[in-house]
Amino acid sequence: MGAIFFYVFVYFIAYYSTYVVNLLSVRPLIRNRYIAGLVPVFLVAMSHGYMIATSPPPPGIEMTVMSALMSYIIMPVVIVVIGALYFMWKKKDDAENLRHDEAAADEEEDDDLRRSKDADDEDLSDDKAAEDKDSGDKQASEDKTASAKKESGDS
Repeated sequence: MGAIFFYVFVYFIAYYSTYVVNLLSVRPLIRNRYIAGLVPVFLVAMSHGYMIATSPPPPGIEMTVMSALMSYIIMPVVIVVIGALYFMWKKKDDAENLRHDEAAADEEEDDDLRRSKDADDEDLSDDKAAEDKDSGDKQASEDKTASAKKESGDS
C-alpha cells in the first residue's frame, strides 16, 4: 500500500512541476502534463526494480523477486497509469462539453440578436406606419381647415 502512495506522490510532484515550468516559460513547453508526469514514475520504477532485482531479499522474508516486483512496482505503476489516463480522458470530455456549451450559448445569443433585430424592425415599421398615419391625419385636418376657410370666405 505504501508503494502506491509513493508512486502517486512522484506522479503529482512531476505533474505540478510541469505546470510550474509551463507558467515560467513564455509559451507552454510541455503540452500534455498527464503523460509528462508519468515519465518520472517510470524512471523511479525502473531504478526501484533494478534495486529489488540486484539486491538480496531482507532476512526473514520469504518473497521471490518476481512477487516483490509485482507488488511493489508493477501494480502501483499500473494504478498510476490508469489514473492518469482517466484524468486525461475526463479533461478531454470536460473540454468537449465546454465547447458544446459555448456553441449552444453562442447560438442562443445569435437567436436573441435576430429576435431583437426583428422586434426592432417591427417597431420601426410600426413607428413609420404611425408617422404616416399622423402625417395623413395632419394633412386631412389641414385640408378640412383650408376648405372651411374657403367656404366661409365664399359666403
